[in-house]
Amino acid sequence: MKNNILKSIGLFAAVWLLSSINTNAQSITNYCTTTEYIYQLRKGMTLNEVNTLLRVEPKDLYFSAKDGSKIVTYKYKIAYQEVPTEKKDRADYLRGGEGHYKDEATLYVVFDAKTNQMVRYITDSGRASSTKLLRNEQVIKLKD
Repeated sequence: MKNNILKSIGLFAAVWLLSSINTNAQSITNYCTTTEYIYQLRKGMTLNEVNTLLRVEPKDLYFSAKDGSKIVTYKYKIAYQEVPTEKKDRADYLRGGEGHYKDEATLYVVFDAKTNQMVRYITDSGRASSTKLLRNEQVIKLKD
């Protein structure tokens, strides 16, 4: 009798413990996000909100010695459209075809040191474009 009561109490405690676990937690198994999720990022988001939206964990974490801001990097894949060569001139492939992902790149998300909220982000392709723009701007200034 005493043994049955102890078993019942143990079973009740196990059920209570399992039911108190947060079932809203999400399991993140991807290592790359996509540009579709990156476009949804908004200024003021927290690190947890960014992780949830992108559906990935950060790849690396850096701190700026200049202002203490946090720079978090994520991997993402770039979408492209694959169209079979023999179907390239068909109307149904002008805006269709199967979506595929390739070319892994890096997303840099900057968080404010004091508020821990996102202030901006930039991708590898954005960094490359900005470098070219700054270089062109310097050439134009020199010619004036």
